[in-house]
Amino acid sequence: MPASSAVALSHAKPAPQKKGMDLALEEFMEHRLKDFVKQMKASGGRNLYSILLREIERPLIKITLNETNGNQIQAAYLLGMNRNTLRKKIKALKIRVRKNSPE
Repeated sequence: MPASSAVALSHAKPAPQKKGMDLALEEFMEHRLKDFVKQMKASGGRNLYSILLREIERPLIKITLNETNGNQIQAAYLLGMNRNTLRKKIKALKIRVRKNSPE
């Protein structure tokens, strides 16, 4: 993680500690990533940061678009990015955008 990200994260309010199945997102991610990082290291893998960002970014954008019924302006706002940036990522990640009817 770049130093600037580490600094920003250190000032963030810590997630509340939960028990059982209700783990905080950070705890869940840490738990799931430990084995993956070990496997990457053991297999001589590299570019772990880029791989993880790509693997997380695509489902995050897909889920957000689904939640906003395909509305890219709302999705961009929710993700905290510019609409044009979101459109570039949709194209680069080959994400199909469908307008869903609200439930």
